[in-house]
Amino acid sequence: MEAQTFGMEPTKPSPLEEKKAQVEAVRELQKITVNFDDEEDLEEKKRIFSVFGLKNDGKTAICYGIPEEGSKIMVLSFDNKSSRPKDLPFIQAGNLTIKVFNA
Repeated sequence: MEAQTFGMEPTKPSPLEEKKAQVEAVRELQKITVNFDDEEDLEEKKRIFSVFGLKNDGKTAICYGIPEEGSKIMVLSFDNKSSRPKDLPFIQAGNLTIKVFNA
């Protein structure tokens, strides 16, 4: 069954109308201002650890043991198994806040 259209078919804009639309788009883009601050960023920095190795080498448990006591940790898990080491006694003793995100 074919679709039926009623009334006028949509018209393609003329080359002149297309050019006017392009010019208007460029004018809108030219209104945008971006300011870059060349000052050094002195805010509190975050430490990022990237660990790799063979399967079941204890990479995640070692990583959870690196931060100072009471630290907050965000973990991107690529195997959905990074929550298990949170229950280890030496990890719990560190009073860490660990959030695991399955990536």
